[in-house]
Amino acid sequence: MLAMTDPELAAEPLAEGPERLEGRLADLLRQAQTDGALDPQADPSVESVRLLALSHGLGTSVLVGHRTPESAMKVLGYHLERLFCRT
Repeated sequence: MLAMTDPELAAEPLAEGPERLEGRLADLLRQAQTDGALDPQADPSVESVRLLALSHGLGTSVLVGHRTPESAMKVLGYHLERLFCRT
């Protein structure tokens, strides 16, 4: 959040991290789709944003004590099981 208001902080490589991570994850999801492992109806770009938002939100909820790590992993696993095709 500070990177949005502090130009020096915004220039740091860390500020580019989420976009770079979204792109890399989207590439991996596209490959999984090509390999038949990802639901063919899924949009890899949207799913990468969704997965990162979910993981960040769950991580925050664990850090502030609203959720246990095990509970967070269960929620993430639930989403991943539905995203990927079962063989």
